[in-house]
Amino acid sequence: EGYAALFEEMMDHPNISVWLGVKAKSVLEINPQGQDKVLFEGRPFKGEVIYTGQIDELFEYKYGRLPYRSLRFVFEHYDQDFFQTHGVVNYTISEAYTRITEFKHLTGQTDGNGTTIMKEYPIPYSGDEKEIPYYAIINEENIALYEQYVNLLKDIPNLYMLGRLAEYKYYNIDAIVEKALELAKLIQ
Repeated sequence: EGYAALFEEMMDHPNISVWLGVKAKSVLEINPQGQDKVLFEGRPFKGEVIYTGQIDELFEYKYGRLPYRSLRFVFEHYDQDFFQTHGVVNYTISEAYTRITEFKHLTGQTDGNGTTIMKEYPIPYSGDEKEIPYYAIINEENIALYEQYVNLLKDIPNLYMLGRLAEYKYYNIDAIVEKALELAKLIQ
């Protein structure tokens, strides 16, 4: 039934609480040098913590910000059946945008009222609250900076990094789902 049904079922578990609009740093404190390494709502927390946000943000940018690329999305409507032959077409260097998505290929929409596409334009990530860090910028310098943050984790055995932001790498959805299932098996 798709990802929505999968996540609805998981979130319905009695041991899971969903808090929307809450920044992790407002309830989670990490203190690698302290006796209590992880505090949750100001109290020592000994359970497992899986962190999926920006690792540099978790440590309050102690060594500086990790660079990311963000995206600007532009929607366009056309009075024609289809704009392109596939749901997603990637552009590497020929255009200012990196991808065009035409959703009706993915949804099977057939209403005949034209088609809408979305173009993705890469933009630098500045850390502004309105921007989203989508892609790590992988190079030697940035990996060295990321490793400085990873070194802060070595004495916190119950804190796990998972996902593009926490691990500072790109994942396709199938790979990250597999990685999440592997981590769940490891810590259960």
